[in-house]
Formats: sequence, C-alpha cells, structure tokens
Amino acid sequence: MTIDNEFELVKQWIAGRQENGQGDPELEALLIDAYQNGEHKISNGCNLVNELRWPWPRHPACVVHDRLYRLKAGRSYADRMMRRLNGYFGRPGRAWIRWIGVRLGGWWVYDRL
Repeated sequence: MTIDNEFELVKQWIAGRQENGQGDPELEALLIDAYQNGEHKISNGCNLVNELRWPWPRHPACVVHDRLYRLKAGRSYADRMMRRLNGYFGRPGRAWIRWIGVRLGGWWVYDRL
C-alpha cells in the first residue's frame, strides 16, 4: 500500500485543529472527500497563485474548490468554502483576496466544466 503523503499531511492538520478545539466538521468533511476521491492528483491547484509555503503545488483549499467546481456544487458555495478553508489553514487575509479573485474570474472556468 502506497502512503499518500499529501493526504496524510491534510489529515494531520485536521487532527491538530480538532485537538485544539478549532475543528470545523463541514470543512473537514469537504477535505476528506476531496482527498479520498483523488482530487489532489488531478487538481491544478490555485491558478495564478504561488504556494511557496505549502509542500505541494496544490493548496488544500484549492483542491476542495476544484472538486466542488467539478461536481457543479454551486459556484458561490465553492468560492465561499475556498475562502473558509484558507482561513482554516491560517490564511485569513489571503482568504478574502482569493475569494475576490474567484468571484471575479471563476465564472469562466465554472461555465466550461
């Protein structure tokens, strides 16, 4: 059995948040679903944004966002969850900047999936 280090890191992050009383069941369920279904292996990550401090080119917030777009879960919902996930991963300022970006340009991608 191959260990998926990217998924393992996400699971460790979730466990740490839960241990500190900062878990968010809704966001954690979205993360687990996206990674269990291999979205991180096909996601292109955060378009036009470099993730220098994350060990893989795809930040988990963007992996979930890509999955929600692919599932046509609703563009507004997907964009809101990406914003919340950026905050969950300790990036509240970046969360709003990315949210503005996907609200302005995400329609183009969402309509083509």
